[in-house]
Amino acid sequence: MRTLLNMLRAKATMIVLSKGVKIKDLKIESIPETWTAFPHSKDKWVKVDIPKEEKMSSCFYFGKKGSVFLPHIHKKNDEHFMIVNKNGKIEIITNNYIEQKSFPESCYVPKNVAHAIKFLEDTKIFIMWHPNFINGWEGEFQMKK
Repeated sequence: MRTLLNMLRAKATMIVLSKGVKIKDLKIESIPETWTAFPHSKDKWVKVDIPKEEKMSSCFYFGKKGSVFLPHIHKKNDEHFMIVNKNGKIEIITNNYIEQKSFPESCYVPKNVAHAIKFLEDTKIFIMWHPNFINGWEGEFQMKK
């Protein structure tokens, strides 16, 4: 349930995760064709081919228990992801709420909504962005120094 307390906790968590670092633009030329470490992370990702006429970009992303995909925004793309491994469990954080999700649940994040993901267990997620990224992957990301 989304309550005022949950909203305040969400906003505070996003501030702590961003550690006051300004959002920077991160553009990755292409989503990798083989499992590769995501920049500034020990997590891995790999491209999933979707027919071009669907106008979506997609990948599998594997986050290790304890890792955090830091707060970021997609200005032009909605994001939808689903947990695909049986023991997978995450916490999705925005400025307005924190929710835990586990297999086989999914989550939708509209464009222009800052979000972060804490991996509570080793978790593989299937991610789709619509419309598709023109070149690789794009996001405004709060980078660690």
